[in-house]
Amino acid sequence: MNDNRYWIQKNDNYELFLDYLRRTSQNLPGWLSYFAPHKNYEMHYEQLEEITPFCSFWKNIPYKELDLNEALLQRSSTPIDKLNNTWTEQDILFLLNRAISDGTRRRNNGKDFGQIIPLRNYPSGGAEYPIIPYIVFNKTIGRFTKNHSYKIHGDIGFLSENATSSDLSFKDIFAIGQFNNKLSYKMENISFAIIFAMNLKDSFIKYRTFSQQLAFIEAGHIAQNIQLITAAMNKSSICSGGVLNDQARKFTNVKDDDTFFIYGVFVG
Repeated sequence: MNDNRYWIQKNDNYELFLDYLRRTSQNLPGWLSYFAPHKNYEMHYEQLEEITPFCSFWKNIPYKELDLNEALLQRSSTPIDKLNNTWTEQDILFLLNRAISDGTRRRNNGKDFGQIIPLRNYPSGGAEYPIIPYIVFNKTIGRFTKNHSYKIHGDIGFLSENATSSDLSFKDIFAIGQFNNKLSYKMENISFAIIFAMNLKDSFIKYRTFSQQLAFIEAGHIAQNIQLITAAMNKSSICSGGVLNDQARKFTNVKDDDTFFIYGVFVG
């Protein structure tokens, strides 16, 4: 495809890539001088009064019995044209409650800080939580509206609705919707996606460039949670690395320069 709107990576020299990996890997001298945590500091965690809440995924969530042993055996990535499960609003809130946070986990940061840290249902380096999940809809489900996005606030268990650009639709923020004609039309089966934004402004203070690796790992932890819970709910999903950062930022109305969309999970 010859399209001057896009820069195409043409570097296919594996030895150069290996050299880059050697220079940026966590070797002992580099860890001691560069990767190791530089300091602990009191982080800011979200408070309810800082957002305009749309709905809670901590409160009034019906209990569902999940067989996670079976989920481990059944978890798989389902082709996009097979993502045809039916979802309700309560199903979605239950998924977020189990995969993101349920409000029951806390940790005391010690006597030096006296800070109570709200914990999620997945690991994060230093509890910095550089990944910000958003849920974006391809169908209207209950109060959730097609082609709208909602920010997931894991510290307080609420969703907030974003002002979504009317110029973009759900499939515009994914690479397969833009560049894969065979799969683009099949995206109509998708109910919604959870996409992950990376913001390293806080975690960089502690971990420097290692903060990026930790963020990528955290995104994988969240995606695994989502796939396991959806499998336990007898529903389906597939991960996607093709989230277009510029389009996703516009779709979710993200304005700051620190946020980058890196990954996502389609749910059917």
